[in-house]
Amino acid sequence: MKKNTYPITLSKKFPANHPRHGQPTDFRTKFEERAKIHTIRANFPLWKDRFSRIFVGNAVLSIRQWSEKPYHSKQELVADLGIKDAIGIQELVFVDGDINKPHIVKEPSPFNPERRLIPVTIYDLATNDGLSIEDWLDWFKGYDLTKPMAIIHFTGFRYTQIQTLKH
Repeated sequence: MKKNTYPITLSKKFPANHPRHGQPTDFRTKFEERAKIHTIRANFPLWKDRFSRIFVGNAVLSIRQWSEKPYHSKQELVADLGIKDAIGIQELVFVDGDINKPHIVKEPSPFNPERRLIPVTIYDLATNDGLSIEDWLDWFKGYDLTKPMAIIHFTGFRYTQIQTLKH
């Protein structure tokens, strides 16, 4: 049976709507050096569904980078990651749609039957995403922060009640 492949394309340069437009992001190098340990994407329900396939071994996450201009050039493979690589997903919400109020959604479990929100700092989100706080804030300007987002982890790191950086 052929596995599904779900691509995640890392930006080689800052996008047109960012103050640093055209400058290199160095995301590939940061990914390879484990300085970028996650990416944040819109459409949490879509990514949750994809990860359900990855977690049972029916799919892989394909990390790629555009060779030149996004959507107008070939994609270069950076890595294919599967469940053996300890990848994961967490739901990210912004209370009241405020970018300064990020929280991780902790789903109910047999040990804790309540759905909880765990605060996380924008510093940790930005740093672990391979960006400065300023660049991270500019990156997410224009996103609909009233809808849940997906933090897609490239390593075994997860945000928990005790807030710690991966460093």
